[in-house]
Amino acid sequence: MSDRPAGGWASSIGPVLDPLRRLLPTLHEDDRMIAVCKPPGIDSGVLPGGGPGAAELLARQRGLADDALVPANRLSRYDSGVLVLVRDDALLRHVRAGLRRGRIQQVYELVAKGSLRGQRLELRPAGSAPAGTGPKRNRRPAGKPHPEAREPTGEGIEERPTIADLRVLHRGGDRLHIRCDTNARSTHELRAMLRAAGLHVFGDTMGGRPGRDQSVTQSCTHLSRFAFHHPALGRKLTISAPPAIGFQETAEGDDPLQRRLVAALAARLECLQDESTNAVRLLNGAADGVPGLVVERLDHVLIVQVLEDHCTLSAAEVRRVSGFFRDWFGASAVYRKRFPKDRASPDPRIEAELSDPQPMLGTPAPAEIEIRERGVTFVVRPYDGYSTGLFLDHRDNRARVRDLADGRRVLNLFAYTCGFSVAAALGGAARTVSVDLSRTHLERGKEHFRRNGLALDEHTFVASEAFDYFKRAQRQGRTFDFVILDPPTFARLKRPRRTFNVQRDLPALVAEASRLLEGGGILMVSTNCRQMTRSALQAAVRAGLERRAKVLAEPPLPPDFASDPDFAKTVFLRVT
Repeated sequence: MSDRPAGGWASSIGPVLDPLRRLLPTLHEDDRMIAVCKPPGIDSGVLPGGGPGAAELLARQRGLADDALVPANRLSRYDSGVLVLVRDDALLRHVRAGLRRGRIQQVYELVAKGSLRGQRLELRPAGSAPAGTGPKRNRRPAGKPHPEAREPTGEGIEERPTIADLRVLHRGGDRLHIRCDTNARSTHELRAMLRAAGLHVFGDTMGGRPGRDQSVTQSCTHLSRFAFHHPALGRKLTISAPPAIGFQETAEGDDPLQRRLVAALAARLECLQDESTNAVRLLNGAADGVPGLVVERLDHVLIVQVLEDHCTLSAAEVRRVSGFFRDWFGASAVYRKRFPKDRASPDPRIEAELSDPQPMLGTPAPAEIEIRERGVTFVVRPYDGYSTGLFLDHRDNRARVRDLADGRRVLNLFAYTCGFSVAAALGGAARTVSVDLSRTHLERGKEHFRRNGLALDEHTFVASEAFDYFKRAQRQGRTFDFVILDPPTFARLKRPRRTFNVQRDLPALVAEASRLLEGGGILMVSTNCRQMTRSALQAAVRAGLERRAKVLAEPPLPPDFASDPDFAKTVFLRVT
């Protein structure tokens, strides 16, 4: 990973007080438009079924409606560079008409596979005239405004053929780092022209064999300059972006790791902008292009998980990645947790590291630190085993439980440190019962109640295995209006000695839970078993239910986990 500044996205050191301003730096702003440098990893604007893009996040930051800023030029999620966002319809029509007619000059940086004789090449549509041989443009009479200064009407504006003037900046084997001056209508048109010339841009998965082994996350397309006549200013406006991240390294055959890290942060901008939450997953392994490495932010502390059977980075590279995120967030400590290939045979060195207050980077953190999640306080332990005390992928599920819990009697099985129970209590639950095998975890759950100002009078904590608790509750005649099941994928139980496998045992678990559920009650079932698809989860739940049920929601994962949709699945049902 290069140590040079990351093209305006990672050039300063210290805590990120405004992630949006740093990841989407403003290049130009006036009354009618804003131009920013879009990083890889975020859409230009919202797409169907997707979260907010750069346009919506910038609008929210300025207190505007989500649709107040509209992308005039579109860059795909993993492209980067100049993004023009306009505030009024007239300028939007003007810029888009300029693009359609080939009247806007753009400069791209690209990395492509292929060969190019010499240092320059001009690409033109088949049958078009060479430069300088086409018909002369009509001269404008004195005093007449430039045609681009008028709002386009579709008449009288010359449409120009697409031209791409390529210049090689760097050669690396069969890879070329290219500058491209063009008036292309879109990146799609530009890539098609390059493919026709035998040049395949990295991240372009279309066009045959060269793209089959690539992912769009490897895109090396950066719009470094965008020039057009601005009607309100009455002159040509040229907007330039900082250099692209990692293009030269890609051309030389290296892995542009820093670009992937910036893309991971950009994909999480919605989370990073939430001032009520300071616990976020920053990097999600292979889903963010860095297999075997997970990074989480817990306020001023970072946790780096190294999954040794998947991680391909060296120890030095792991430290550099850790340093990158430490500098971004001004973290005081970075703790490494190594997950060995075989956890059944513990390595004493790894076990010792898991409980060592001395971090890999920084100064020791307290044994317990408070974090915020949507305004709710939780306590995590950065060096107390493999887990810290809160599963961040359930952030949205805890919020949903809080919204649904008012007046309900809630049973939380496999409660761990009782995050769902706290959410239910804050949502007005009449009573909660938290069941977990570990008394230590339940004590931590009680502390979570206290930290949120919740009295324990109507909230019970039971150290028990789930099936044993079902028997006890049935004997006591207990019933509930809301049951939460978040079982482990696999567990070994001692009394009696047996195992729990979620794929095998979930129907039986649901059957027992439903017997305690009043008519009209809500059942939430969640699993992080990768082998269980969403449809398989629903099938297992319905196999266990002895009553009719209606699906209320199958919520997606939060934005910081959304890059890996198979990480966990959840379903909420109303049982009649």
